[in-house]
Amino acid sequence: MPKFRVSLLSLTLLLAVPFAPQALAKTPTAVTASQPEIASGSAMIVDLATKKIIYASQPDL
Repeated sequence: MPKFRVSLLSLTLLLAVPFAPQALAKTPTAVTASQPEIASGSAMIVDLATKKIIYASQPDL
């Protein structure tokens, strides 16, 4: 009888393991913010190809 239980448990685990990643993949991921919140006193956007400043707001801070 114990051998039968071990065999049945092994068979159950063998059949259940391939479905576990699929069940985890269907869970919703963490919600991301639609707009990132950045706290900064200054900002600068530079085009690296031409090395021109596209946008600058208090760049000396």
